[in-house]
Amino acid sequence: MEAIDREDMLSSIFSLPEHLIQGMHGNRVDIPYFRPENIVACGMGGSAIAGEIAAAWLCERLHMPFVTNRKYVIPSFVSKKSLVIALSYSGNTYETLNMVREAFERKATVIAISSGGKLKELMEEKGGYFIEVPKGLQPRAALGYLVSAIGSIMKSLNIYDPEVEMMKVSALLKKMRESLNPSVPLEDNEAKRIAAQLAERIPVIYSYGPYVSAANRWHTQINENSKMLAFYGALTEMDHNEIVGWNEGGKGFSAVFLRADENDILRKITEFNRTVMKKAGAQVIDVRARGESTLEKIMSLIYVGDFVSYYLAILREVDPTPVDVIKELKEEVSKVL
Repeated sequence: MEAIDREDMLSSIFSLPEHLIQGMHGNRVDIPYFRPENIVACGMGGSAIAGEIAAAWLCERLHMPFVTNRKYVIPSFVSKKSLVIALSYSGNTYETLNMVREAFERKATVIAISSGGKLKELMEEKGGYFIEVPKGLQPRAALGYLVSAIGSIMKSLNIYDPEVEMMKVSALLKKMRESLNPSVPLEDNEAKRIAAQLAERIPVIYSYGPYVSAANRWHTQINENSKMLAFYGALTEMDHNEIVGWNEGGKGFSAVFLRADENDILRKITEFNRTVMKKAGAQVIDVRARGESTLEKIMSLIYVGDFVSYYLAILREVDPTPVDVIKELKEEVSKVL
């Protein structure tokens, strides 16, 4: 593992529980009391997933819309009554920078979360609020800091105090780490078993409700860490389209269902899909959430997926850290900016 994982991605995965607590305690922003009509998290890639997780988790806690925007422009409803949270670990994501400029033009309250870069400079120039997270990580490895920073913003604005909930999530992930780490053999290690099953197939990750954010994280981690094609979808939306494709053939694919909080309808739909996929030749894998709160369940599913993506990289003998083609694209884009 050490020979393949030359930049030590494993340490970043290991540290997610600690990142959540460090970010919660260290990411404070001094902002006057403000009650937004809506909250928009702006970002791309691994940074935007933190916004997606927060939106999925906080929708049952807040009395205002919270959406994640992955575009070059911000939604038309953003105004001086909006809170815009800009997420860019590098601070140099051009889409995010453009969204922030538009947010300032609309007189929105803007809080940026970054390790520095042009985003920090822009916030200093425009007078926005800024939360700085530790440097030196891949954006996808900074998830804990970004999620907890959003939580700290909610606390600073007296919208919601997630500190106790975040501590419970961290404790749960630490306990899970005991059974997911490399020293635990395959027969007792859920992440290793799933990685072994996925190694020769194309994974498609499914979930429903707030847990679709975890499915998205699984697919991007497999894309970036494992250097494999992977896709994700949402129940029950996929039963109005994708199920037809599955019914015609699933050889070479694995359908991974991230499962939590199933009522009778969701359970029936999930089991029906599993049956269709198995008959079509697909491999079907279930992953069950742990914990009690929505955030615990989301993060527990994500933590299994992070380890799965790492073990897949090891099986494929590829360093999980570098994403050279993304770097090349950013360099090309920078030439026309």
